[in-house]
This record gives sequence, structure tokens and C-alpha cells, in this order.
Amino acid sequence: MKKVVIVENIKTIREGIKILVNRFSNFNCKESFEDFNDFKEVAPELKPDILLIDFQHKGIKIIDEIRELKFNYPNLIIILLIMNEENELIFDALCNGATTYVHKNTPPQKLVKVIEDAVEGMIVVNSFIARKTLKLIKDKKKSVIYDRKEITLLLKITEGNNLLAIEQTLKISCNDIKLIFGEIYKKLFVNLFLNKKVMIKL
Repeated sequence: MKKVVIVENIKTIREGIKILVNRFSNFNCKESFEDFNDFKEVAPELKPDILLIDFQHKGIKIIDEIRELKFNYPNLIIILLIMNEENELIFDALCNGATTYVHKNTPPQKLVKVIEDAVEGMIVVNSFIARKTLKLIKDKKKSVIYDRKEITLLLKITEGNNLLAIEQTLKISCNDIKLIFGEIYKKLFVNLFLNKKVMIKL
């Protein structure tokens, strides 16, 4: 059973998500923390599989901490708990190793589904983040290869298409679309921080 840890400074949210995970998923959440530094001290012993972390956590440089966590624990799934759609910061976090993000006020079943999807490598991004991703890929012109399908899906999202519309147009299942997005952001992290080169293959 995969181990979930929550780092969130608002107790009601922290405890609420913990209950949701334990009651309505196949995951186990025994540990939750108000303060990130408290979690960081015991992370090597806890060895979580999934970390849900408050993206507006006070007193830490969240992007730097996410990057460090991903370097130290490459298989860790990092899910940002957000209150506002701070797209620039979310994009930076995805490039630095975050897996995906979810609003704190997301309905319970949907929140659990986001976690389950993330474990399977499936994520969804909005049009702003897709646009930033395309620009970064084209500007960098380095050597991890992005294929035609990946670029096409990013373009479709920037045009305002939702997953259902893309599924119908391209004859790709929603789950496969989410998997492709997951692969795109894994490649971005590798490209930007593991000194690989990126090439666009169109």
C-alpha cells in the first residue's frame, strides 16, 4: 500500500484530506505535518510514496524545496495543494519536479481521483501552462525528444479544447491524454535539471 504524507498548515484541511485518503482510496496516510521543516527532518525515515504539500507554505522557498525533494527521492509523487491558480508558479513547480496540482476545495471524490491518476502517471494541465510549456520547448532547442503527439496535445489545450473534445477529435482516450501530459513534464524536469538536451520532433 502506497504511503501518503500531507504537509499543510491549516489543520482542518490537513485532517480533512487525511480522512479522505484513508477512507476513500487504496492509500495509507498515517503522517501529516503543519510545518514543512518538521516533515523534512523525518522524510528519510518515512520514505513516502506521495506527498501532498501546501503550495503557499510560509517560511520556505517552495520551488527550491520541491526540486531538492525530487533529486533526493526521484520516485516521489509531489502534488501541490493550491488555493489560487498561480499559473506562473505552478508551471515553475512542474518544471522543478512537482507531479501535478489540485485545489484545496476540490470535491472529495475528485481530489482522490487526482491522487490516483498521479500515481498512474496521469495529469491534466490548463491552457496557460500548456502555452508556457510549448514556448519553453521551442526556446530551449536542446535534446530530449518531444514527438508530434505530445506537441499536438499541448496545442489543442492552448486552443481551449477540453479533454473530451481532444478525445473525440484525435481518437485518444482521456487516460492516454493524461499519460502523455505526465510524460511531457517528466521530460521537462530531465531537460532543465539533469543536463539533457531537448529536440522537438515534428
